[in-house]
Amino acid sequence: MEMAMLLLMGGKSSRMGTSKALLTYQGRTFFDRIAEEMAACGPLTVSVDKKEHVPTDAYPIVEDVWPEIGPLGGIASAMRRIPQEHIFVCACDMPFMNREYIRSLGALLTPQTAGIAVRADDGRLHMTGAVYSRQMLAAFESQIESGDYALRKAFCSFPVEIREARDIPGAREALRNVNTPQEYEKLLLQ
Repeated sequence: MEMAMLLLMGGKSSRMGTSKALLTYQGRTFFDRIAEEMAACGPLTVSVDKKEHVPTDAYPIVEDVWPEIGPLGGIASAMRRIPQEHIFVCACDMPFMNREYIRSLGALLTPQTAGIAVRADDGRLHMTGAVYSRQMLAAFESQIESGDYALRKAFCSFPVEIREARDIPGAREALRNVNTPQEYEKLLLQ
């Protein structure tokens, strides 16, 4: 089954203080690293608050229909435009996203799959680095209209599959994210 790719980069990066997509690691921006891996797995779309914030025009861009409400708004906005039933969603703060992980989740899909999220070894359930189904769109829009922007609530209101990171090839690296200046400094010292 073909799965679309959605790279979220509409956040304010308030904890980082600068665009996480434009941070560099080993000579490449997080955006370029993630986009390359995702584009190898399916058609890639970039979700942004404003088009001028995208560092390239190499991929289709979807601006947020509901600005300033976080990832739920970006995902729902993209679902309105992306034709594929299943969409792999990744945030721009996950510089180690890899095609092995993405393809492993894609191999689990059936036409009935509502979504797939992965639980890290520490018990955290990842809402990005996850698969969403277009069947979620109406419920997402309804939740947004009610003023509730909690992505976890929206996602988990469906019968989604929860997989353990230890069982998904490439998951431990793929799910690493960099959200603060301290985490970024630690990354650069590796």
